[in-house]
Amino acid sequence: MKAWIRSSAFVFFATGVVNVCNFAYHLMMVRILRAEDYATLNALLALSMIVSVPATTIQAAISRHVAYAQAKAHTHRIWSALQSTVMKVSALSLGFFAVVVVGHRAVAQFLQIADSAIIVWWGGVVALLLVTPTLIGGLQGLQEFTHLGTNLMAGGVSRLVCGLGLVLLGYGVGGAVVGLAVSAVVTCGLAVAQLRLVQRRHGGDEVSADGAPQIEIQAALQEWFSDVLVAIRPPWTVSGTTMVIAVAVTAYTSLTNSDVALAKHYLAPAAAGDYAVASMIARIILFLPAAVAIVLFPKVAHATAKGEDTRPLLRQMLGVTAGLSGAAAILCLVWSSEITRLITGASREASALLVPWLAVAMVGLALANIVLTYLLAAGHLRHVAAFFVCAVLQVLGIRAWHATPWQIAMVETVIAGMIAVYGLALCSGPRRWLAARVPASG
Repeated sequence: MKAWIRSSAFVFFATGVVNVCNFAYHLMMVRILRAEDYATLNALLALSMIVSVPATTIQAAISRHVAYAQAKAHTHRIWSALQSTVMKVSALSLGFFAVVVVGHRAVAQFLQIADSAIIVWWGGVVALLLVTPTLIGGLQGLQEFTHLGTNLMAGGVSRLVCGLGLVLLGYGVGGAVVGLAVSAVVTCGLAVAQLRLVQRRHGGDEVSADGAPQIEIQAALQEWFSDVLVAIRPPWTVSGTTMVIAVAVTAYTSLTNSDVALAKHYLAPAAAGDYAVASMIARIILFLPAAVAIVLFPKVAHATAKGEDTRPLLRQMLGVTAGLSGAAAILCLVWSSEITRLITGASREASALLVPWLAVAMVGLALANIVLTYLLAAGHLRHVAAFFVCAVLQVLGIRAWHATPWQIAMVETVIAGMIAVYGLALCSGPRRWLAARVPASG
């Protein structure tokens, strides 16, 4: 028990270090880079989040399969199967990278980026991000929390040091993207080395004496592909599958990131820079109550398994989230100019005018995050379709209204309000709205 507590504490500490590094990274970049260049960096980060999020669903599946194999004392069967899975995911990531290389000029043109080579570097970053969840899932499933925490910190620190160092040396936004690539290489390379160390410690080179087939860890990947194939069915008929969760999480990620990428496409460089700076400031509100969702998920899953009414817990967590994010939004509404100057180190009035609207949007999205976490934990997967619908409406809305940063901010605020109202209606309406749980297997 003491070892488990010590390992868990180290992971929480590592997560805190990563969050500090990420905040410092954006804080320094927004101060050093020109607003137009920061808009480029922010748009690429937003796109990488949207593209790579579905792959993170593999991490949970890999972790579950590895943990099961270890619990059954089949540790010696894990390694070749894990290696096979990594190779398959790597093949997919290389395919993605090849597509980016072929179309990098078109992507650069879409985002109004003069140096198309930046897109090639970005493609390498995303390709590595697609592989990383499989490696991290292996460490997590083996309960190697010290290695896991070390890996997280190495990635966060290397991104800050390399990215910031290259920018200070005069390489601009290109240096920042190269820094992201270095960080991704460090994370993947270190994870491979850590898994090798664990393999040697567990005697992973041994062969099963009974010649039994290996534990099919790659079944996690096959399950993921199967879910893609059945995606044409209504979401509620693919209950409990990885695909539904992947679509829901991707939709939410799109809601919180696609506006930045689309602003870079539609707006003039200076205006896109103003929007990117305002978005970065407002996004702080989104992450303030992030720990609430971490606490909510296991509590709801446990209460649901016991057949208890979980809506009071949802209301409680929504109240906490509304208090935290609402208080921060009020500060942004009252002192937007002062906060913008404090964070950016300069007087950027065009950005300061956008901060209050985007702050309100982030409150809505923070509440929506709690609702989505609740729906996934309780198994009410049919209701997550609303997130996909709102994500599509957001893109269509920005496509229709994008003449100024203010119009894009208005679309973001309206869509965030819609999904927040939907979530609040679910938790305050009749209990039967959330009574029909999706079965555990479909």
